[in-house]
Amino acid sequence: MANEGSDPPRLNGWERDVAEAADDMIGAGVAQLGEDREDVTVSIVPYQNRPLLPTTPKQKRRFWEQLDKLMDFAFREEPGVVRHDREDAEQGPLMDAACILCKGQCCLNGGPNNAFLEVEDIQRFRIRNPGATREDIKAAYEALMPEETSVMSCVFHGIYGCTLPREMRSQLCNSFVCRGQSVLAQGAAAGNKGAVLLAAPQNTAVASATFDTENGYRPVAAERDP
Repeated sequence: MANEGSDPPRLNGWERDVAEAADDMIGAGVAQLGEDREDVTVSIVPYQNRPLLPTTPKQKRRFWEQLDKLMDFAFREEPGVVRHDREDAEQGPLMDAACILCKGQCCLNGGPNNAFLEVEDIQRFRIRNPGATREDIKAAYEALMPEETSVMSCVFHGIYGCTLPREMRSQLCNSFVCRGQSVLAQGAAAGNKGAVLLAAPQNTAVASATFDTENGYRPVAAERDP
């Protein structure tokens, strides 16, 4: 049962509607976890399923142009000067489970925003890699750019999610927590032993998975049309 004195997560009206319509998926998830239903967190996460296509020359050119601009500013000062620092969010396996099922809805915004990188992110790279030149920085990002990316998404949004290690991602990417992840964190704080995640791009769950500390992320229901 949830810890005494802690508040279990509460779904809002839209989330409750999705959960009620997907009661069979939740039941299957609870059964997979082998827990009592009241000890399981139910979280609704976003979902995207855009196809993968070869990264276009235009996408690459836009990113390199933006990276060059960021480096122009970054190399005007020593890398130890970093402003607007933000601590990374807690990004344990539970938080990552939401991203796996979602397939990176928030990452789609990284396309027009060039992976959300800022000058401070380039400075952090320089701090971690003393003596790194502009060419070194570009080579590091180029080596991690996949040949195929989700359509109209971030140039680092590959088949298995972000191809950048956390230390090379923007602080925004590392600190952002979606509503579904917040619910998961609340459930864990309340002492829930597992979680059932529903992926709902609109008002209908199209896929589900479970998470517990013993077994990690496990799919439950295969993707279905909304």
